[in-house]
Amino acid sequence: METGGRERKVSAQHLVRYDAMKRKAEQEAWLLAARLSFEPSPRQACTVCGKYKALTHAHHIKPLAYQWADGYVRPDHSHEWLCPTHHMAVHAFLLQSRAKVARAKRHVLDVIGEISETDGNEQYRRVFEIAMRGINCERSENVSDALRAVS
Repeated sequence: METGGRERKVSAQHLVRYDAMKRKAEQEAWLLAARLSFEPSPRQACTVCGKYKALTHAHHIKPLAYQWADGYVRPDHSHEWLCPTHHMAVHAFLLQSRAKVARAKRHVLDVIGEISETDGNEQYRRVFEIAMRGINCERSENVSDALRAVS
């Protein structure tokens, strides 16, 4: 009986691994197809700082990985143009949970770097707004507190 139980456990573990591998392969295929179907608008200056047109990246408002996780059948290619610094800052927010908004704020301000306090606060607000649109976050108290902190 012990042997039979072990065999079933191993089989269940293999099934779980197989399902995870299958899901990962489906995700990679969906992301590849989504990237190949993306036709960005003409390049523009950064939405946040208004500079670096030649260096900007097209940032999906809702990142493709989030779209796949949320079950999108067709990708939403709504995007904004962001310079590398602000693109990284938006993704820094997206990687943080809603409960860690204050920590994300500090990280984003570090990423934005040494700029004047007034410009820094305005750029922070813009980065924050873009990130929040991406995760369709309701304005929780943590989010509101973070916005007030830079006002």
